[in-house]
Amino acid sequence: MPTESDVQCSISGFSNESSPVDKEPYLLETLTPEDLKRRYNIDYDHPIQIKLGRSPVCDVVDERWNGGQPTTGYWSAWDRTIYCVGIAPPPGYVMQHEVIHFRQMDEADDVWAWWNRYLDDEDFRIEVEAEAYANDIYVDAQNMDGVLWCFNSPLYGFPPREKCRNAVQRHLDKLYGV
Repeated sequence: MPTESDVQCSISGFSNESSPVDKEPYLLETLTPEDLKRRYNIDYDHPIQIKLGRSPVCDVVDERWNGGQPTTGYWSAWDRTIYCVGIAPPPGYVMQHEVIHFRQMDEADDVWAWWNRYLDDEDFRIEVEAEAYANDIYVDAQNMDGVLWCFNSPLYGFPPREKCRNAVQRHLDKLYGV
């Protein structure tokens, strides 16, 4: 069982505070498709896991966009597992956001290929995140400025704000007609 010091229960932003970077991810929960539907109103045909710890791509993200410093305070989707990186288990809108990424990875049929493209191609990264963030705005009534604040972070390689705004708005229009 993780200790209180293993979990940073704040989503106030990204920090370089302690994170279980040297520990094996700890399984918090496995959710069946029925659990996802009942608890989060998510239709997804596969079970997912929630783990405390770092996903296989965290070190690469840190090296590329955060000067090699461990970034904490976020959730990461990897092969039907949501990793809680120095943060509490995800609320419902984050579950939906990450399941969108699982669906994107399922379509790619190769999680490593999806992540390599995500890391190497800014336009692809913006598009897949814009689809997920459009859902956050629609489902959880988050505002565009808050979404753009998240986008302008080490997790995404600091993409251009206006490019992100246009992509999120395009997905809002396409998916929800707003």
